[in-house]
Amino acid sequence: MILITKNTKNPNISVYKKKRWKGLDGNKTTLAIRDFNKSILHYTNPANFKDNKKLTRKGFTYEAYSHKDTKKALKKIFKSKCAYCESFIMHIEPGDIEHFRPKAEVHTKNGEVLIPGYYWLGADWKNLLLSCIKCNRSNNEAINFSDGEIQNMGKANHFPLSDESKRVRLHTEDISIEDEFVQIINPCREDPEAHLIFEDNGQVTAKDEKGEKSIAVYGLFRADLVLKRSQVSRDLSSSLTDLVLIIQQLDQLEAANISTDIILKLLRVNLENLKFAFQIDAEYLALKRQKLKRFIKQNPISNQKLTEMGIPLLNFLNSNTI
Repeated sequence: MILITKNTKNPNISVYKKKRWKGLDGNKTTLAIRDFNKSILHYTNPANFKDNKKLTRKGFTYEAYSHKDTKKALKKIFKSKCAYCESFIMHIEPGDIEHFRPKAEVHTKNGEVLIPGYYWLGADWKNLLLSCIKCNRSNNEAINFSDGEIQNMGKANHFPLSDESKRVRLHTEDISIEDEFVQIINPCREDPEAHLIFEDNGQVTAKDEKGEKSIAVYGLFRADLVLKRSQVSRDLSSSLTDLVLIIQQLDQLEAANISTDIILKLLRVNLENLKFAFQIDAEYLALKRQKLKRFIKQNPISNQKLTEMGIPLLNFLNSNTI
């Protein structure tokens, strides 16, 4: 999980900008505003919801967030990757438009179910992310391939707060009151790497409680994801090991006053491969960045040599956000 630069202002797409849809007052309005007004009418009606209970069989359909233009905009921002696990998703599944704050109901950290949820945020651009099915939906996933242990995970309607008394339940309240008590990472609001450590073996551990809750809620420890991260880590290890050997050979050739043309070509190829691995649309950048930082610390001589050549490894870390 990495920090995503996502403008809090509504994007320039029809859902938020074009007044093409008939509003409750009969006048034309945007689809997002119509969803907002209709959701308030539906969810605040005591005939539909009362005392934390749904009293009606009638559902409510949000149209703005599921509109093709909304998904297209999110795909572009998230580079067709899951906001939470950083896996490419569009080539194997349609991907989910995820509501950071759940709209229909909310599951608290104590297991209590609150009905309705953040109904007024169903079309709120700031509340929308792109997610894979495994991170977004409730799934039974293996956490260990060797013994076949299965555990239920996935965000679904989970939204834990450290202080439940700060929970906002109505559209008339200020949602920012909750912000300091949210216990899971929103990668569009804060840097996940402040809370998460990605190990060379593909495992992820927490630096603090928010990191711990996020790993559990998003299922970042599921076995297939850990395996994939470990494979990416091994590939990066191989490239970095080759880099050290190439630099050592370069030093030896220079010391012996022997032509370095061939070894310099190998170095360029290696660095091009590393550059590709760290492109902003690549998978598992948090793992790669943390691994490279550890490598630089452990191999100061190699990094110094590259810095003297005008190609410091730190350059690969400069693009900290999407």
